[in-house]
Formats: sequence, C-alpha cells, structure tokens
Amino acid sequence: MNLRQFWKFFGLICTFLLSSASTLAQVDDARVKRIISGSCFICHGPTGHHTTELIPKLAGQNAEYIARQLANFKNGTRVNKEMAEMSSKLSSEEMLALGKFFEKQN
Repeated sequence: MNLRQFWKFFGLICTFLLSSASTLAQVDDARVKRIISGSCFICHGPTGHHTTELIPKLAGQNAEYIARQLANFKNGTRVNKEMAEMSSKLSSEEMLALGKFFEKQN
C-alpha cells in the first residue's frame, strides 16, 4: 500500500466513523419523545415511571441495559408479544437513545 492509498483508506475509515456518530446524533430528544409518546408511555409512562407494579420502571435504569433488553425483545431472546412488536420497529441507535433518555430520569 502506497502513501496515497493509505490516506484514501484512512479517509474512508474517518468518513465511516463520522457517519456512524452522526447517525446516533440524529436520534435526538425530539425523536426519542416521539417514540415514547407513540408507545412506551402507555405502560411505562412518559418518564419511565410505571403505572403498575407489573410493569418495569425504566427511570434511572442503565442505558446500555435498556438498549440490550429492547434488542433481546426484538430478536426473540426475551419473549413478550407487546415488547417484541414495539421493539421490532426500533434501530439499535434508537434503542440506545431511549436508554439514555430513561437513564437521565429520576
């Protein structure tokens, strides 16, 4: 690999990394709030405080844990018809963004 090829390859890697970061940045608070108001709030409330003892409280929970559990519902590792349906529509970036939102809640 000559120097020109190296810099071209390096530029491609940087572009990929920046586009990946911008994808996560695109899942902003407005998108998170639309997702929550579209489905999460029904059971978990708008800030992750459950309305019944049978529903998990999401407020203050670890962001990566929430994202992992949503992914588990999506791929069938965890089984719950309602959660599987709701998580099937989410990207991994949206799952992490939701986790970060709920993690910030008291």
